[in-house]
Amino acid sequence: MGVALRAALFSFALAAVAATGSAEAQTPPAELEARALFDAGRQAAEEERHADALRLFERSLELHPTAAAAFNAAMSARRAGEITTGLRHVDALLEGAHGALPEARRAEVEALRRELRAEVGTLTVRVEPPETRVLVDGEEVDPERFFLAPPRQTITLVYPDGTRQEREVEVRAGERQTLQIVQPVSAPSIRAESSDGAPSDDTPAIVGVVIGAALVVGVAIAIGVAVHEESQLGEPFVGRAETLSLRF
Repeated sequence: MGVALRAALFSFALAAVAATGSAEAQTPPAELEARALFDAGRQAAEEERHADALRLFERSLELHPTAAAAFNAAMSARRAGEITTGLRHVDALLEGAHGALPEARRAEVEALRRELRAEVGTLTVRVEPPETRVLVDGEEVDPERFFLAPPRQTITLVYPDGTRQEREVEVRAGERQTLQIVQPVSAPSIRAESSDGAPSDDTPAIVGVVIGAALVVGVAIAIGVAVHEESQLGEPFVGRAETLSLRF
């Protein structure tokens, strides 16, 4: 953490203490508990128990949202290696979800966001059908933009008919990727027959390469899954072929 961000951390903490300096008797119980959790979070952070500090700051936020708790939660998340959680708190802070952010501190928070963004990959998932839900670690995310930590993660697709599909995604820090996915369609089962009319077990396997289109083999149609990435090197399209095996 840079010197400027370290200074911001303690400045926010002092601001929080000053803001809650009213008489204890006039302070709502939830706010008193939030203040105690905030202080416990600062103590945990000073002892380098960053995962504990993150949970304490998040509980404080739930009871009484403040910019101080959100900033400290983001810093603790980063130190605990939970970069995507840190980004979530920073974005909420910049959007004013936890109270007004002092303009004198906005530059530090934006700098922290840039540093966090450089440590994760940004993904966009375009799925057919569009009603498909995208989950990461069991939580639904906005398919238009969400963050994943390198080097690889698994996303879960929940299609409108209730079927689920897991996809492993290779993630590169600081880059944005777009995944285009079409719900798989099962081809009808067609059994081959021998010359005497009896079903044959020696059915040939036909393997087709599918890149973002439909592959037609005889009367069987396979809908493929395409994956493309928006390259930061200026290449408009980088394709990766996947194989699909049919038996008929």
